Amino acid sequence: MIKRTIVSIIVFFCMTYVVFSQSLTSSESTLKASPQDSIIGNLVNVTLEVTAPINALIEPDIPEDFYGFELINTKKTLTKSENEIKTEIFQYEVVSFTTGEKEIGPIKTTISIPNGETRSISSGTVKINIRSVLTPQDKDIKDISDNLKINLPLIFYLIATLVLLLLILGITALFRKLKNSKKLKYNEKIKTPEEKAQYRFEQLEKPDIFLILGRPGYYQELTDILREYIFERYDIQAPEMTTSELLKKLKPEPWFTEVYNQIKNVFVRSDKVKFSKFMPTEETASEDLKTALDIYHRIKYKGETSQEELS
Repeated sequence: MIKRTIVSIIVFFCMTYVVFSQSLTSSESTLKASPQDSIIGNLVNVTLEVTAPINALIEPDIPEDFYGFELINTKKTLTKSENEIKTEIFQYEVVSFTTGEKEIGPIKTTISIPNGETRSISSGTVKINIRSVLTPQDKDIKDISDNLKINLPLIFYLIATLVLLLLILGITALFRKLKNSKKLKYNEKIKTPEEKAQYRFEQLEKPDIFLILGRPGYYQELTDILREYIFERYDIQAPEMTTSELLKKLKPEPWFTEVYNQIKNVFVRSDKVKFSKFMPTEETASEDLKTALDIYHRIKYKGETSQEELS
C-alpha cells in the first residue's frame, strides 16, 4: 500500500512537471514564399511555420497592408507534434499590383502556455521579385497601378480642359453680346452722313446714357460719330486710323484748321479713357459732347463752303 502511494505521488509530480515545465525557449518561426520570382497580379504563397510547446497558443500578428501586398486568403494547418512540441503552419495567399523587389516580414508571433508564460518571437524576412509579363528589354512597360494613377487623372484633365474651354467661349460670347448691346443703333432709314451724325449725337444727349454706356463706351461712340462722318463726307479713312495718324492727315485740310485743337483734345481724352483707364466725370463727358457737336457743325459748314468754292 505504501509503495502504491509513493508511485502515485511520483507519477503525479512527473505529470505536473511535464505540464508546467514546458519552456518557450525552444519556440521559433520561419518564413517562406513561393514563388520568389513572380509576375505582377499572380498569387504568391507565403508560409509561416511556428514551433512551440504542444499546449501553447500561437497568434501571428499580420499587418493590414501585408507589407505592400493584398491578402487574398489565409489558411492554418497543424502539421505534426513530437516530444510535446508542435509545428503550426500558416499559409497566406497574396498578390502585388506593382513591380519591383519587395520584402515580406518579419512577422511577429505571440506564444502563450497554460502556466502563464508568454513569449513574442519574430520570423525572418523573405524577398520576392515582382516583374511584368514583358521582358526587361521592353522599356515602355508600366505597372498596373501606374496606369491607374496616370490614366484617371488624364481623363480628368481632359474633361476639365474641355469644360474650361466651353466656359471661356460662353463668357466671350456673353461679353460680346453685352458690348454690342451698349452700342447705340441709328435708324437704318437715315441716309445722309449729316442725318446719321445728328441722330447719334441726339442719342448721346439722352439722360443716364453716360451710366448706361459707361465711360469707355460713351467716348467710343463719341469719337466714332466724328470718325465715320469724316469718312463718309470727306473720304478720309478716319475709322481705320489712330488718333495721331488722323490728326496728321487732317492738319493740311483748310476746313479743319479752326477745330484742330478741339479734335485733338477730345480724341486724346478718349484714348486715355479706353487705354489708360482715365476716369473723367460725367460733367467732363458732357462738355466733350458739346465740343464734338461744335466740331461737327464747323467741319460740316466749312466743308460745304469749300465745296461751293470749288464748284
